[in-house]
Amino acid sequence: MGIACYNTEKVLYEFLKNEFIARGAITYGEMFYDTEENIWFGPAMNRAYFLESKEASVPRVIIDPEYAEELYAFNEKKYRGDSIQKMFNGEILLRDTDEVIYLNYLNTVKQGMNQMESEWVIEKALELCDRERAIKRESEKLQQSIKKKYDWLERYLLQ
Repeated sequence: MGIACYNTEKVLYEFLKNEFIARGAITYGEMFYDTEENIWFGPAMNRAYFLESKEASVPRVIIDPEYAEELYAFNEKKYRGDSIQKMFNGEILLRDTDEVIYLNYLNTVKQGMNQMESEWVIEKALELCDRERAIKRESEKLQQSIKKKYDWLERYLLQ
């Protein structure tokens, strides 16, 4: 799962760079791939879909709570305790205000890698937040839902 987190971080950063936001979930379990139909299915896919649709709620990729604490503790012990390892690996997992553990897709950026590009990406993403919150939606409920997502993203970008 740790490797999946580091690999997913890169993909999500590229999404953000192109003004796409994403939410999702990372879990563990059986999954199958039908090559003829080009579809993924199985208990792990069902669990990830459930977590994404019911728990993620904002542009974050959450770690399945069944595995999150163990993975968080492993990551803290392996990378955060050793200052050299921390320098190279940063904080791939963060704990949100609701105690949900999620993937830090700005991990590499926050370590100072490619500083000019990362400042540009964050600036573009903050502009995206402002643009999306300014659009008037057909219902107040939808307006509040979208505002919540972009408010969260702005706080994440500025931390």
